Amino acid sequence: MRVHTVICNHDAIIATMREHGNISPRIRRAALTAVDNPDLAWIRNRVDTLQPGNWTALVGVPGTGKTFALHYAWVALDHAGITDRLTDAKMVLAADVMYDAFHGGHEHLASRDYTALMIDDFGAEFESSKSDWTAAQWDRLFNLSYQQMQYVWISTNLSDADIRARYGERVWSRLADQRPGWMRTFRTKFRGTAQEAEHD
Repeated sequence: MRVHTVICNHDAIIATMREHGNISPRIRRAALTAVDNPDLAWIRNRVDTLQPGNWTALVGVPGTGKTFALHYAWVALDHAGITDRLTDAKMVLAADVMYDAFHGGHEHLASRDYTALMIDDFGAEFESSKSDWTAAQWDRLFNLSYQQMQYVWISTNLSDADIRARYGERVWSRLADQRPGWMRTFRTKFRGTAQEAEHD
């Protein structure tokens, strides 16, 4: 695990997001006009103060910028020296995690190859699969990630109460891990510059 060496800088993170080939075209486009805001500042502070094995959740209703923020965190981890050129931080959709679980296994996501695991849209897979099976798969993956002391980040539309109700106490306990300040609730519709808002 790499040593945390650098305090994150917003402009540098955005510059990487605009250019890096591992960032999706839609996120790169959003980064062209993205402006700093309290949610992104919170992410930088979170990354700057992370300890090995800390987990983080970005929570809020659709349209509040959680997916963009998750990618922002992905790059911030790299800038802070926690990960290496985005190659040992895995970005994955929650639905794809369950697809892998159904078609042969998802344990590779918790391997030593990945210092960080970034899970977008946690909870979206729940309605399309059997709840007990889905909860069991997350429980297995999160337990492995917990043992490996991965940095796990999730974005979700679910509240903490929703997560507990859908997935049970075991999954919730791995996510929360008894650490204060692990969850950020996004409340404002995501915008970049005023020009982008006019065409949104």
